[in-house]
Amino acid sequence: ADFFQGGETLVSNRISYYESLYPNQADDPYWTNYLFTSPVSGVPVGGAVSTWVGKVATNPFALSPGLLPGSYVYSSIYRIAANAQSNNSPTGLTTAVWQDVALEYLPVFNFAIFYNGTLEFSDTAPLIVNGPVHGNTNIDVGTTSFSHLTFNGFVTAGGIITNPSAIGISQTNWVATNTTFNGLPVPGYATGQPSITLPIGTNSLDPNSVREIINPPIPGESVTNPIAAQRYYNKADLIIVITNAVVGTNLITNSISALTTNAVTVYVNNSMFDSSPLIFAVTNGLTGGTNNGIDDGAAWANWSEVGFTNWLSFTNEFFDQRQQSSNHVVQIDVGKLGVWIGTSIDGCTNAYLTSKWNRTTPFNGIVYIQDLRITNTNWMNCVRLVDGKNITNGLYQTGLTLATQNPLYIMGNYNCPTLTNVLSTNTIGCRPCSVICDALTILSPDWTNQGINNYDAISMNSFTTRPAADDTVNTAIIAGNVPTTDTTATGFSGGVHNLPRMLEDWTGNNLWLNTSIICLYPSVQASQQFQLPGNYYDPPTRHISFDLNFLNPATLPPGTPMQTFVERLDRLTPSPSANPSQ
Repeated sequence: ADFFQGGETLVSNRISYYESLYPNQADDPYWTNYLFTSPVSGVPVGGAVSTWVGKVATNPFALSPGLLPGSYVYSSIYRIAANAQSNNSPTGLTTAVWQDVALEYLPVFNFAIFYNGTLEFSDTAPLIVNGPVHGNTNIDVGTTSFSHLTFNGFVTAGGIITNPSAIGISQTNWVATNTTFNGLPVPGYATGQPSITLPIGTNSLDPNSVREIINPPIPGESVTNPIAAQRYYNKADLIIVITNAVVGTNLITNSISALTTNAVTVYVNNSMFDSSPLIFAVTNGLTGGTNNGIDDGAAWANWSEVGFTNWLSFTNEFFDQRQQSSNHVVQIDVGKLGVWIGTSIDGCTNAYLTSKWNRTTPFNGIVYIQDLRITNTNWMNCVRLVDGKNITNGLYQTGLTLATQNPLYIMGNYNCPTLTNVLSTNTIGCRPCSVICDALTILSPDWTNQGINNYDAISMNSFTTRPAADDTVNTAIIAGNVPTTDTTATGFSGGVHNLPRMLEDWTGNNLWLNTSIICLYPSVQASQQFQLPGNYYDPPTRHISFDLNFLNPATLPPGTPMQTFVERLDRLTPSPSANPSQ
């Protein structure tokens, strides 16, 4: 139970408690005939009856025969050991018994692509997928004579792999030979495989349950609620909440402009369910008066002094042509965020934060953003990440996870610290990163919000006025889509190739995604249906590869959801003098 509720950290912290447990009279009076001792010392520790419990091995990711082809688990092996001596033995004979137990993890980022529902590649532009692929139901692979779909990893489906009519194209027009399966074993795919129940939500096959991981806790929710520990809001060490400001007695709705009057609160935690976070609050843009219960003069001075203005802004706007709405933008400069927190052997160099983030409790790499500003059919709230190309300062040694219940946009190359990481499957030196959101849009390096390529300023113009540039994004993704409603051109989801949305003319350009793409729920906020290329974007050549760093438990993104198992392994009867830790 400890492992399921608190993971291996809780197990490790309770070793001394486990060592105090042994078969006793409460279990059965029979056990009063025996004395149990620690095999390490050979006598009861501290004079008390005891056992020995310890970690004896860590296994890196290995193929799990009990799961789908291509599935990996990693495990820690713990040993429970005791020497037992009969109280009535005339010879004092002692027998040793060891029991090994595996604490196993299955991370959600175990596939290049995973879909809970139908996984659609129908009518994709040229696409190469490297790594394992799984759909819990059917996989649709319709490809025209103008394109090609290549799978270089093993593909599994809970249903069948097929090419039905879709997006207004009849099944008879698909070219079967333009879909290639290169995975092993031959033929490179398997159908009728079991559905995978991933470690998300209280029912991972229910999209509404799964979506709760990106929502904040409901008022009064118990910390023991199974979903509580899975919410990214609760996991995050840095929480940013934006609401409409009340100036005097007037609520500033921002329905026609992002303006500058937003109530902003930042919480700095150092543990899940931290009861005493550092709290910084300001009415953004106001430098005097008292509003929202905040002394804005003092708060703004403190806000600037602490350094929030260096990396966090709320006043950018741009138009999303797929959504046909303007965006209120929470913009995070990822590079400057790292500088703001800083790094040292004590875990943080920002004096305002070291009471929370230090050598003992460093920043855990998880940021949660919640934009609650009032919206309407003309406005949508979103988060945009900029300046994320080089995430290599000490802050992000363990990686960076950005989670939000809002749509999220990544502008430019992301997590590419050297030129060898750009336009390549090479992720050596990249940090473990993930983005968890309502919907994801990729803006190329040519999209900026200033200067000659100020695409924000021309975002309402034709997409052809916004030529894209080659882009590389190295991050795991959990995002929603707008599901297919029918086989017409206006009822298509866009397929997995359009799960990362686009708003530019990518003709002749490439998009490299070294990732694990997970789609488990529909988009609720960015909910406009996909439209064919030529409306608000034209596609690039896409290269989607599973990031092999995710095969190492030490290089999984912070907060990665895990499915946990406990497996009883060998029972051993060594010499009572044997050391169980070896």
